[in-house]
Amino acid sequence: MTEEHPAACAECGSDLQPRDKFCPECGHKIPMVEVLSDDTEVIEKEEIPPPPQKRSRKPLLVGAMVTLGLILAGAAWWGLTQNSEAKDQYQASGPVLVASLDDMSGAQSTKMVRDIAGDANAELTTINVTLDKDPEASGADRLTVLRDAFAALAALQAYEQDNTEVWKDNRPALANSLDTLSEYGGVTEAAASEGEDAARTLDDLTRRVDKAMAKYRKQLKQAKAAAKAERGDVASYHAQMESLIDQYTALRNDTGAFTEQMRHQQMYMYEIEDYFATAATDRREIGNRMAALRPPTELRAVHSRIVSVIGDGADAIDSAVAALEDKECFDGECYFEFNTQWQQFQDESDRITAQYGQAYDTWQAAVARAEKQAKKADLPSQPVL
Repeated sequence: MTEEHPAACAECGSDLQPRDKFCPECGHKIPMVEVLSDDTEVIEKEEIPPPPQKRSRKPLLVGAMVTLGLILAGAAWWGLTQNSEAKDQYQASGPVLVASLDDMSGAQSTKMVRDIAGDANAELTTINVTLDKDPEASGADRLTVLRDAFAALAALQAYEQDNTEVWKDNRPALANSLDTLSEYGGVTEAAASEGEDAARTLDDLTRRVDKAMAKYRKQLKQAKAAAKAERGDVASYHAQMESLIDQYTALRNDTGAFTEQMRHQQMYMYEIEDYFATAATDRREIGNRMAALRPPTELRAVHSRIVSVIGDGADAIDSAVAALEDKECFDGECYFEFNTQWQQFQDESDRITAQYGQAYDTWQAAVARAEKQAKKADLPSQPVL
C-alpha cells in the first residue's frame, strides 16, 4: 500500500501540484490517496486536521462585562455613599434631638436651658457640615428639617433672665419642625410629643422668670429712687448746714474782733451791752435754725453735737452780758474785766472754740461718708433664676 498525491481538488476540481496541501482556489485540505497492491485505490479516512480555530470572543466579552460592571458598581457605590451620608446623619442626629428635648423638659433654670442649647448647637454644626457637602443629596430634605429643629434649640443659648424673648421668638419654628419630623416616623417619631413636654417646661420657666424679674426691676427702681432721694437729702442738708455754719463762724470772728477792740479803745457801756446781747440772740437763732433741719439718719448725732456747742456759745455770751450788768463804775469809768462772770465768759469762749473745732471736723467727715455712701446706693441683688 502506497500513498499518492491527487491531481485535482475533490471539492472544486482545480488542478493541484504535488506540493499543495490545500487547494489554492477553495482552501480545501488535500487528502492523501492510498493505493493497494492490487492497484485498487482506497481512500482512507480523511485525516483532516481541525481547521484553524477562531479566537473565542467570549473571554473578551466577559472581561468587558466585568469591567463595565465594576465601573457601574463603583459609580453606584459612590452615588449611594454620597446620598446615604445625609440619611446616616439623620439617623444619628434624630435620637440626639429627642434626647435634647427630653432634657429640656426637665430644665429648672436658665442656665440648664443654655447648657442644653449649647449641646444642640454642637449637633447643629455637624449637620451643617453634612448638608454643605451635598445639599441635594438623598435624605437632605429631612436632614434640613432636623437642622431647623436644632437651630431653634441652639438659639436658646441666649436664654437669660432678662432675655426670655428668645424662647418666645423660636417657639413656633421649633414646633413646626418637630411636627414634620414626627410625620417622618422612625427615629424622630417621638419628636412632637417630647417637644410638647419641653415647650410646657420652657413656658412655665419663662413665666416664673419674667415674674421674678418684674419684681426685681420694681425693687431696683425703688431702691435707685430712694438712693437718689438720699443723695439729694444729703446734698441739701449739707448746703443748708454749711450756710449756717458760715454765719456762725462769722459771728465768732466778729465777737473776737469786738472783744479785742474793747481792750484798746474806749466805748460806751450801752454799746458793749447791746453788742453782746445781740451776739447771744444771733447765736441762738443760728442754733434754732440748725435744730430745725432734718439731717439724714447717719448724720443726726454729729448734727446735734454742733447745735449743742453753738448753744453753749450763746450761754457764754449771756455770762458776758451778766458781767456787764454787774459792772462797777467810778467817775465814768466802768470795770468788769475782773468780774467772775466775765472771767467765766472768757473761759467758756476758749472751751467752746476747742469743742466747736472738734465737732465741726467730725461733722465734715460724717457728711463726706454719707455722700459717698449715697452714691453707691444699697441696691437689691439680681436673683439667680
